[in-house]
Amino acid sequence: MKRFLYCLSFLCSVVVWGQMVRVPNIDIYSEIGTNGIAVTRNDLLFSVDGGSKYGFRVDFSLKGMFTNVVATNLFPSLDTFFFCTEPFGWFEMEYFVGNWRTLARKEYGYRGLQFFASPARNYKGAYDLRGIGLAVGKSFFSGMLYPHLLIYQPFAQNKVGFDLVIDSRIGNTILEFSVGFSDINLYQAIVDQTLQKRYTMLVRSVYGKLDFEVGIGFPDNPLLSLPLFEEAYVHVAEHLLIGYFEQNLAIFARPTVYNGIQEDLRQDVDFYFSAGAKVLSYGVGFENTFAMSTNYALSDRVGLYVSIDLSTLRFKTGIFYNVLDTIWNNPYGWYLNVIGKI
Repeated sequence: MKRFLYCLSFLCSVVVWGQMVRVPNIDIYSEIGTNGIAVTRNDLLFSVDGGSKYGFRVDFSLKGMFTNVVATNLFPSLDTFFFCTEPFGWFEMEYFVGNWRTLARKEYGYRGLQFFASPARNYKGAYDLRGIGLAVGKSFFSGMLYPHLLIYQPFAQNKVGFDLVIDSRIGNTILEFSVGFSDINLYQAIVDQTLQKRYTMLVRSVYGKLDFEVGIGFPDNPLLSLPLFEEAYVHVAEHLLIGYFEQNLAIFARPTVYNGIQEDLRQDVDFYFSAGAKVLSYGVGFENTFAMSTNYALSDRVGLYVSIDLSTLRFKTGIFYNVLDTIWNNPYGWYLNVIGKI
């Protein structure tokens, strides 16, 4: 644990180097319960971003889980290398090795390692477009329409991916749509009916007082077949802030496979609800996390929380009690969660 804290302190200190160094993803969750298990899960992303001036970005990730018995992944690993240029100012050309983007990415609702026990299955979005490839994009209508066309080879897979990602912003509404196909030989895949398709959709409002977010995604599935509901990634969230009253509601369903990793829960539907008071950047309230699936029956965790928002970081601490327990580590205890970016 000490080695992890030393490493984290060193990496965070590089922020003073200037605007090129960012930490675009911070998610640290610690829990201490009555069964004697202390758990810490972390998902951090450190980015050296040269911006449009230098046209490159290098990301380092640090994902791991620590208990009073075992620890994993104490040091960061190279996650993404990204190089961007604009030939003659006509369009953007991006070469990437790693994660180009997480599609249908969450901004609020049922997100973070507070709800997901594995940093590898953190469900930040529908799935990652990850591999080695090239992306070409161009902005139209002052950024209201921004399509990207990608061709890449996913890691450890003998196939080629073609994806079209379209971003749009109309007023206070953000839209994202994507569709992709995968196989090593397009013609032969059509003949043999082995061509895989995937698609996502994201709709998010950014009004500030009453916001909603809908993210839906289907990973690779046969072109000519209809996907099953249990294969779908579904996240529907609503956030309400009126005066000093704050409320969150989210519904979430996991896919059977997330970024190539099998999910243990089957045909699950999760519900999250929180309500309380928020004054300036300080919040207090209660929350309830309810999960049901065909192989783990029902789980229900209730609790009280206190939160502090510091710019783009949220510090949240609370106590919890498992009314129904089939998937959680501790029957009741205390937790601390830091989530956001700097």
